[in-house]
Amino acid sequence: MNNEDNQFMALAANIANMSKNKNQLFYIGKVISISPFIVDIGQLQLDRDDLLINKDLLKGNVKRIKIGDMQECEVENLEDVFKVNDNVVLITNDKQLFVLLCIVG
Repeated sequence: MNNEDNQFMALAANIANMSKNKNQLFYIGKVISISPFIVDIGQLQLDRDDLLINKDLLKGNVKRIKIGDMQECEVENLEDVFKVNDNVVLITNDKQLFVLLCIVG
């Protein structure tokens, strides 16, 4: 496996690039809803459109759904990953898009 295929290395590189920006901020958030997926960070409630989720958290948690007669697609099954009241670590450098890094105890 080379560095481009290693998701941890890609995440570390992303964090390193973000750290050059003085506006970088880490947050501890709380999952307050699974469907729809919402994370509360105190002054903001973030929905799925505001978040990039670490793919390692989603491994094996994708399900195929059928739309109409012929179309199928894969969707993230967040119910098998997150629970209401889970604490999560997020990082952002613009307070527009947040990267959900991990679940913490």
